[in-house]
Amino acid sequence: MAVLIKNGSVVDPANEIRQQKLDVLLLDGRVARIGPAILPPDQEHGGSDAHARVQCECEVFDASGCVVCPGLVDMHVHCFPGGTPLGVDPDRWCLPRGVTTVMDAGSAGAATFSQFLGYCKSRKTRVLSFIHASRVGLKNSGCATVDLPGELECLDDVNEEQCLECIRDHRDTTIVGVKVRLSSQLSDNGKNEEEALRYTVEPLLKDTSLIRTVFFFCTGNVGSNIIMCL
Repeated sequence: MAVLIKNGSVVDPANEIRQQKLDVLLLDGRVARIGPAILPPDQEHGGSDAHARVQCECEVFDASGCVVCPGLVDMHVHCFPGGTPLGVDPDRWCLPRGVTTVMDAGSAGAATFSQFLGYCKSRKTRVLSFIHASRVGLKNSGCATVDLPGELECLDDVNEEQCLECIRDHRDTTIVGVKVRLSSQLSDNGKNEEEALRYTVEPLLKDTSLIRTVFFFCTGNVGSNIIMCL
């Protein structure tokens, strides 16, 4: 199957292409050529070259006025519908907007990760994930409000061994980091913040094969998100 995208404004940073009017030819789902005035494979050079010898149906899209680029990455989503109060379907809300890979920001913890993984595998969108330090993830939590309990209200939900085991099982395919969401609204009026962070950081620091970088994020009234990228 061939797809020819014509007349688009191509953006391809890896190849130093910055909004040039070019055509893009796809063969069997992969980019075969990028250049000006590309013809369908069975028409080019009267059938003399390799592309011309590909005898297949070619779908042509006129992308005039559109940006053509590699799939975009959304670095902060929650895509665990039914598993959290705030999950969205990435195939509905991301793919139509050019986002082919999303980073789920800790919707699932160790106890809910298998269910989350099953949902991700059913999506066309590529889903990578931060695993939540709380083993229930955001199952009972939303944004930091008084309407929903926080995931760190009880430290019994922070089980470092289960978290590490889940990371080791899935770090090569899905898990790229660990998330701890710290705020007084989420952690028994702030009583559990320090302990939750210690429970998360200390075991990971003992296994240096899992830790690469630590990022700190402050998100307004929600508090501080500490994300460790593995």
